Amino acid sequence: GQCIADGKSEEAWTCKGCVARPRPAADVPHTITCIKTPGHGFNPSIIDWRGRLLLCYRDAFGGSNLWIAELNRQTLQIVGPALPLTLEHRLCKGGKEDPRFFLYRDRLHLAFSGVEVRNGKIFVHVLFVRLMADLRGEKVWEPLYADRNPWEKNWGPFELDGELYSVYQPHVRGHHVVLHH
Repeated sequence: GQCIADGKSEEAWTCKGCVARPRPAADVPHTITCIKTPGHGFNPSIIDWRGRLLLCYRDAFGGSNLWIAELNRQTLQIVGPALPLTLEHRLCKGGKEDPRFFLYRDRLHLAFSGVEVRNGKIFVHVLFVRLMADLRGEKVWEPLYADRNPWEKNWGPFELDGELYSVYQPHVRGHHVVLHH
């Protein structure tokens, strides 16, 4: 089922599986929809791509995989089965996390965090994959950056003048870095 908080009653501001939120101010829209994902889905990304509303999410805290599902445009609930993404790369054998859709040259792509366990230590890498029309992933690749950290996340890929870039902040108090791929 779905949870829609319409602001008409106190009970509407909480639902099983959703975080209770204070009632918003009068000028804030009063609809909150909770998307129910199979299993333990979290850290999602949504994109409206070629008439399809797509959701990608990870399925676990550690050793996770990524799933893609289509959403109903009116209810924002999953339509049909969620599809597991098979993404092969040496830098994500320990898990795939935190997917983010992006468009590059009018093709759908996904940025995600690949988890690698090496000699008992965990390394996290930013990885990209182009998605095919059937939403299967093509070849996964690692965008290179000479000054990278052993734990990388949250790059924001974007296209500018037909070229692929990412914005990224390597340190909490550091400057934003723009990378050209």
